[in-house]
Amino acid sequence: MDKNQLVEEILARVAAKLAESERDGSSANQRKVLILTEHHDMKCHELLENKELQGCCRLDCAFLKEYNVKIEDYDTVVIYQLSVDAIGKLAGGSCDSPFLSLASKAILLGKQVLLVEDEIELYRYRRTAPEAYYSMLEEKLNQLRTYGVLFCSYGDLEKVLSDSSRCCGCIPVEAGCGKAYIPGNSEQAGRKRKLRLDKKIITEGDIRKLASDDISCISINKNAILTDLAKEYLHNRKIDIERETSVERKQG
Repeated sequence: MDKNQLVEEILARVAAKLAESERDGSSANQRKVLILTEHHDMKCHELLENKELQGCCRLDCAFLKEYNVKIEDYDTVVIYQLSVDAIGKLAGGSCDSPFLSLASKAILLGKQVLLVEDEIELYRYRRTAPEAYYSMLEEKLNQLRTYGVLFCSYGDLEKVLSDSSRCCGCIPVEAGCGKAYIPGNSEQAGRKRKLRLDKKIITEGDIRKLASDDISCISINKNAILTDLAKEYLHNRKIDIERETSVERKQG
């Protein structure tokens, strides 16, 4: 079976499942999730066929429906394949394609919008792009965060979609009170500040925005999700992570 035949078979199988879901009256009370892509992508169909998610969500693919969908009908929109070109357009409100129009409408309507971090084209040029140019484009991504867009790794999508609650903000913690601060570490000796990041999904951008030379530790919720890029950034900056329980938070 060649690649085109495989793609056609997957599309047919997913389309059949979508039609079955539409006929099933029990799906009316399920969380409705729209998968939004610029181009055809195999990963989005892996998500569509996820058995665990099918039990709690109704999953639709905008591509399969030729973008003929109403954002108003969905609770969550998952965006794949955000190109460099699309970053600037979406951040600036320029919607010249069905993909961008639906993404913009989701933001305007206050829907939960999840951007798959692994699929952001800009990150491929992290080591080759001039720093100033990369920073300018990264700032466009940060604008999307201020609009309420949540960044999530592909590996964490299932857990995130199963949890409908939204993220909060960042809460400073009193200096020097963290268990993760290691006095014997010479590279951390001059850093005594600790922050608490009160979010359910923590991305590299969140950490980069907060991290400064005097930060030694970031405290997060026990069940918070750290994306792979966030973990890599923390490792490179030698910043420790402390996971706290709800009891510790109340006492703090």
